[in-house]
Amino acid sequence: MGRVGIVLVNYNGAGFQNDCIRTLYEMTDQDFDIILVDNASTDHSVELMKSEFAGRGNIHYLLQKNNLGVAAGNNIGIKHSIEIGNEYTMLLNNDTELDQNLLSELLKYADRNTVTVPKIYHFDNKKLLWFAGGYMDWGRAAGVHTGYPEIDHGQYDQDAEATYAPTCCMLIHNSIFDKVGFMDENFFMYADDTDFCIRLVEYGIRILYVHKGIVWHKVSSSSGGSKSKLSIYYTNRNRLYLVKKYKKSIKPVFWLRFIKSLLTGMAGAIKSTNNMYILIGVNDYLKGKMGKRINFNK
Repeated sequence: MGRVGIVLVNYNGAGFQNDCIRTLYEMTDQDFDIILVDNASTDHSVELMKSEFAGRGNIHYLLQKNNLGVAAGNNIGIKHSIEIGNEYTMLLNNDTELDQNLLSELLKYADRNTVTVPKIYHFDNKKLLWFAGGYMDWGRAAGVHTGYPEIDHGQYDQDAEATYAPTCCMLIHNSIFDKVGFMDENFFMYADDTDFCIRLVEYGIRILYVHKGIVWHKVSSSSGGSKSKLSIYYTNRNRLYLVKKYKKSIKPVFWLRFIKSLLTGMAGAIKSTNNMYILIGVNDYLKGKMGKRINFNK
């Protein structure tokens, strides 16, 4: 099996979580480099990490002067993984903890034509599923997680092909980037993984859900949760950008659902000021404002 570059990116001012790194060093397969792309974090987590893991020769710290976002951060990490000679890159959220056999299980099935992804549980409920396979729903212009939110009773204990998977944890042979390209940095964060999966499928690359690979995820901890202004803004703006890129695949029902969500957001803005970021996201998309939004107060 080839050596793996494991890429972790922080964003939104939050730093790395050492618990994730500890579980990496507990894995049975230790043939990897850890590539940490620090997006100008402000919580001194890099210093704490360097202190705890001093002497570990396989940690690469790529410190950025600005918050470049998830997509760009992943690209920086991927390109570094390729430059230092790794055969594979594993994209990994830093708010995860890993089963000791995760990497060895994913490597069993990954190759030049197959990307592998694990079974992912909620961290706070070790048997509550977050992802057990997935598919692209063109009526919503979004990826759907199979098994969410079900208690795991073994109902997804079989490997299966998917047409969508989050890059929360994804093992990719580095030759695949030559075929499909890197992450689209216009997204900044959210839907960049959906876009990448669409391109994988278009180029005939299999996405394989490997049920014996296990991850626990502290869902949306870095972005403030699914109802934060950050999540609401980027999710709505980026979905429209995704629709523009793949408009031939979009089903008419998408527009009915999207208009309904806008009307719901407008009504909900009375109760929650965060709902106004649906409209701000749509307005920015129409003005061609992609990438990072500099100021959320305007």
